[in-house]
Amino acid sequence: MSAIYAALSGIAFALIPVGIRGAAARNIEPRLLLLASMPLCALVMLPGAIVRPAPATVWLAGACNGLEQFGAILVMRWGLRHGPMAPLWSAQMLSFVLVVLWGWWWLGETPGVGHWIAICAALASVTVAAGSGRSGGTTSRIAPFAVALATLWLLNGATNATFKFLSTLPAPDGSDLMSAYGDTALMAMYLTIAAGAAIDLALRPVRAHPGVTALFAAVVAAGSLAGLMLLRLSLNAPAATVFTVNTAASLLAAGLFSWLFWRECPTRSGWISLVCAMAAVAAAAC
Repeated sequence: MSAIYAALSGIAFALIPVGIRGAAARNIEPRLLLLASMPLCALVMLPGAIVRPAPATVWLAGACNGLEQFGAILVMRWGLRHGPMAPLWSAQMLSFVLVVLWGWWWLGETPGVGHWIAICAALASVTVAAGSGRSGGTTSRIAPFAVALATLWLLNGATNATFKFLSTLPAPDGSDLMSAYGDTALMAMYLTIAAGAAIDLALRPVRAHPGVTALFAAVVAAGSLAGLMLLRLSLNAPAATVFTVNTAASLLAAGLFSWLFWRECPTRSGWISLVCAMAAVAAAAC
């Protein structure tokens, strides 16, 4: 049952780029989506944060993750000007290999053979995906898309590493900080993203149709909340199973959504990138 929850969580997470991509097609800035959706997500987490007041470490970690995720969403918006959605989402989801490397360096968690294969396959996937941004074969079009892929990979990897770090710190009740105060960490993340969007909009105001903006903001909020809630239900299973199944489902769903909604059929490099991504997921599960 945990694997099913993890797969459904991955599908839900794939709704986030759908909302961003759909809004971008109507010239709606992601900042507007964030300002509308993130306070709603924070409100959902508020009861848990009130019941169990968290230490400053949790608030700080959540705020750092908020800054990273705000940056990632802006990078995705920029990257969509140079290439399709599926490779961008693939780069973001494959950042779990960075957590493996960080755990090896910082926590002494020695990667197995499967993890090393996964790291190489993930690097190959992101490298090949950069070719999906090619327009007329010019380097000036390839380079921005490659930068977007690498930046998304690093930002999402840093977010996952922060949550992983919280899970290694003991809480007063004998569990860990992420288990005890996860709602607070997520609420701090959502509030920081909303604050970043509000400040950016104050400095560079834009307008959009409120009804259409609300629609795509609801898609982003639903994807984030459903993804996190379903993922929590699966955390009793081994992490290698949960996160690899979650990643695989999200990658496949993002590719399917991009084909269904925008007819973004994968190029040859796109297919190679997807195969490498799935190989990374399969190897990490071994």
